Amino acid sequence: MKFDFNKLFLFILILALAIILMLNREAVNQENLDALLLQFGWWAPLAFIALYALALVLFFPATIFTLLSGFVFGPFWGTVYSVIGCTIGSTLAFLIARYLARDWVEQHSHGLLDEIKTKVNKQGWRVVAIARLLPISPFSILNSAFGLTKISAMTYTVTSFISMIPLIAFYVYLGFLGKGLLAN
Repeated sequence: MKFDFNKLFLFILILALAIILMLNREAVNQENLDALLLQFGWWAPLAFIALYALALVLFFPATIFTLLSGFVFGPFWGTVYSVIGCTIGSTLAFLIARYLARDWVEQHSHGLLDEIKTKVNKQGWRVVAIARLLPISPFSILNSAFGLTKISAMTYTVTSFISMIPLIAFYVYLGFLGKGLLAN
């Protein structure tokens, strides 16, 4: 079994952030968060959306950004910004896999994409919708996998956008609840 340094780094990063937040619980409140966001103005949502999209292209777990958006922007705007960032990132990963990195994606899939390609080529948008509704699917990897199918980019993007909303809204709300727990 191969040791994965990326997962270890991600775990340590999340653990460090959690410890920092817990040690500074008194500073985590709505007033301070609003003051921080005001400093960035309208750049804050744009930066968040761009980072979210980039993270998906780089196979970084989207759930972290989704939870963070609820924590920072609240349930409504966190959902809006996450859906936009997730749609942009998913579409970029799809297009990169389709037009720039097809050979690389197929080489690194170890044959796992064959079943996905077959199902999407037969059932189209339905498979994309189901994959987006399931919280256990490997989201970042699927973006690239779908790029290797015959589904059109427009169908993929629209289906992903609509189908991601319920799960994103759920995770954003969890992030929002987390802010409340830290403030108490």
